Amino acid sequence: MKPLILNICLLCIAAQFVTAELSVRTRFSQPRVALGNPVQYIVEITAIDAASQPNIPPITSLPIQSPPGLRLRNGRNSSNSQTRIVNGQTEYRITQSATIDAIPSAIGSYSIPAFQIEVNGETLEAPAATLQVVEKAADAAPTLDELTFLEVEAPQSLYIGQSSKIRLNLYVADRMRLSGVGNFESTADGFSMIQDPNKYSERRLLRNGRDYRVLTWEIEATALTAGRQALNFQIDVSARMPGKAKSGNQSPFGRSLFDDFFEPTQRYPIDKEHTIHVLPLPEENKPPSFDGAVGRFSMEVFTDLQETTVGEPIMYSIRLTGEGNFDRIQGPVLSESPDWKPYSPQAVMEDSGAVESTTTKRFDYVMTPLRAGQIKTPAIQFAYFDPQTAAYVTLQAPPIPIAVQAAKSTFTPPSSAAPTPKSQEESEQPLSRSLTREEALMTLDYQPREKTLPDTIHPFQSNSFRMTQGFLFLLLVATALYLRRRTRLLEDPHFLLSRKARKAAKQAHKEAIAATTASEFYIAALSAVRHTATARTGRDQSNATMKELRALIPNPEKNSRALDALQKLCLQADALHFSGKEPSTDPKTLQPLLNQLLEVL
Repeated sequence: MKPLILNICLLCIAAQFVTAELSVRTRFSQPRVALGNPVQYIVEITAIDAASQPNIPPITSLPIQSPPGLRLRNGRNSSNSQTRIVNGQTEYRITQSATIDAIPSAIGSYSIPAFQIEVNGETLEAPAATLQVVEKAADAAPTLDELTFLEVEAPQSLYIGQSSKIRLNLYVADRMRLSGVGNFESTADGFSMIQDPNKYSERRLLRNGRDYRVLTWEIEATALTAGRQALNFQIDVSARMPGKAKSGNQSPFGRSLFDDFFEPTQRYPIDKEHTIHVLPLPEENKPPSFDGAVGRFSMEVFTDLQETTVGEPIMYSIRLTGEGNFDRIQGPVLSESPDWKPYSPQAVMEDSGAVESTTTKRFDYVMTPLRAGQIKTPAIQFAYFDPQTAAYVTLQAPPIPIAVQAAKSTFTPPSSAAPTPKSQEESEQPLSRSLTREEALMTLDYQPREKTLPDTIHPFQSNSFRMTQGFLFLLLVATALYLRRRTRLLEDPHFLLSRKARKAAKQAHKEAIAATTASEFYIAALSAVRHTATARTGRDQSNATMKELRALIPNPEKNSRALDALQKLCLQADALHFSGKEPSTDPKTLQPLLNQLLEVL
C-alpha cells in the first residue's frame, strides 16, 4: 500500500512540472494619458514550464466590448519566448500578446471589464483595465492629432448608383519630418470605390497658426446600398518628431544641432470616418428604358455611311457625354426592326478634351440592312436619373435615313448557242505523223532490270534500334535529373514549408466552404489566404498582415477586385478577432470573394 501511495505522490509532483503554468494580464500602455495622445490596450498570455518550451496558440479572438466613447481598432499579434537559468534551474517562458489601438473621444475614465478566455483547454480570468484621459495642459506640446490628421471632403447624401469624387486630405505639420505614407486602406461596404494610393497632389496650407503639408487623394465612389453608410480611411504616416525629449538622456547644455538629425523615424496610424446618407431611387415615374444610369448626360447618334447595299453592314454609333456612373452604363437597346439585323455593341471611352469633369462613352453597333430602299435606323431611347432635380429624364434620338440599294448579281449563266462546226481541213487532220530520230529513241520499249533483294542489315545497326537507344538514354538522364532535383528540394526548408502550406491551404479552404457561420468562415478563409501566400513565397506568412498580403497580389490595377476582397476579408476577420461579436453575414455570399482571391494568389 505504501509503495502505491508513494508512486501516486511522485506522479502528482511530476505532473506539476510537466503542466505549464498559464497566466493572463491586461493593461493600457499608459494608464493616464492626455486627450489626443496615442495609447494601446494590451492582452498578454504567458506560459511557464520547467521541463520544455511550452506551446500556446496565438490570440485569435477576444470577447471584449468597447466602453462608450472608447474606440478599439487595428489589432495585431506578437509572440515572445525566453529561456532563463537561475541557480541551475531552467525556466521556459512564452508570451502571446494582442495589441489594440485605443482612441478616446473625450476626457474621462474608460474601463474594459474582466472577461474569460480559454487557452489549451484551460479557462483563464483576464482582469479589468482602466484608462484615465485628462485634459491637455495649456503649455503642453501639441498632440499627435493636432500635428497630423485626416479630413474627408464628401457630399452628405447620394442616390443609389450615383458616383461622386471624394477628396481625402492628409495634414502633416512642418514640425513632423515626413518620410513617407503607406498602408492606405479604405473600408466602405456600401460603396464601390476606384482609388490609386500612389496618385496624389501636394500643397502647403496655414491653419490655426501652424504650417501644414497637405497630401490630397481623389477617390471615385459609387453608392450601392441605401441607408447611412460609413466610409473608413486609414493611412500610416512615417515621420520623425524633432524636439521630443527623451527621459534619462537630457543634456545639461540643452539640445544639440544633431539631435533632430538622429531622431528615429516612427509610424503613426491616422484614421478618419465619414458617413454618407444614401437615398433609394424613386419608383414613381421610372421609365421602362431606365437601366441604372445616374447623373447628367447628353446623347448624339451618327453613322459612318449614308448609302449601302443589301447585306453590306454600316456602323451606327451612340455617344453619351456628361457626368455620372459611366462604368455601370450599358449600350442602349435598339428597338426591333424588320429592316435591320443589329449586333451587340462595343463600348469605347473617348477623350473629353479640356473639360476634366465630363466623360464621354461611345457605343458602336454593326447593323446589316435586310432590304433595299430608303430605310431608317431604329429609334433610340436612353433614360437616366438626375440627382440635382431628383427626376428621371429620357433622351430620344431621331432615326437616320439610309439609302440601301439592291445587291448586284455577279453570276454569268452558261451560253446556250450551238457549238461552231469545225472546218473540213481541221476534221481531216491526220491523227499520226512520222517521228523524228530523237522521238523514236525516247519511245523505245523500256526494259527494266531485274529486282534484287537489298543487302541484309544487322538488327543492331537498324534505324529503329538507334532511335530506341536514344530515347532510353534521354529517359534515363531525365529520371536522374528529376531524382536529383527532388532530393535537393526535400532538403530545402522553403520547399518543405511550401508543400506543407499547400496542404493546409486546401484543408482551410474546405473548412471555409463548409462553414455554417460567418465567424467560422472568416477564420478558415484568412487561414487559407495566409497558407496560400506561404506556398507561393516559400516564407512563413501565417501571421501576415493585410499590407504584406496586398504586396503579394500581382498587377494591382488589373486585380483591383481581388484587393477589395482581401481588404474586406481581413477587416471583417480583424473585427471578429477583437470584438467577439458574431456577424450576421451568410457565409455562402462570401465564398466567391475567397475563391477570387485564392485564384489571384
